[in-house]
Amino acid sequence: GERVFNSPNDGSTYLYVERGIPIVNIYTLGLTGIPYTYRLLQTFDTYPTDPAVRRQLADLDVRWVYVDTDTPAIGSAGSPENWAGPDGFRLAPGLRDLDGLPGLTEAFRSGSVTVYALDPAAVGSQPEGG
Repeated sequence: GERVFNSPNDGSTYLYVERGIPIVNIYTLGLTGIPYTYRLLQTFDTYPTDPAVRRQLADLDVRWVYVDTDTPAIGSAGSPENWAGPDGFRLAPGLRDLDGLPGLTEAFRSGSVTVYALDPAAVGSQPEGG
């Protein structure tokens, strides 16, 4: 049931397609009407100080974060609520500079890909039975 927070323009959607691993995002810019799909792409890195982001992460049972810093550039015109602005991006703003955030520990790194473990206590959720 634990989910992986991801940016869908980096190939991480194959985690679900190939292995059945539950991921948060399947559409590159998020889905209109489902705000968590794009707001987390924009603001994930603010979870240490933003209770709304922590609550969303806890509600989604996010325990892993998949980041590829060498992703293809994508256009951002038409992003829901214009969250991504008009200039496009490679790495979603909320997934930049994550090293050192409290409760986020590097679990795996290979080339440009890093998988972080997100401590449930960092977002205010408790493990099952806790």
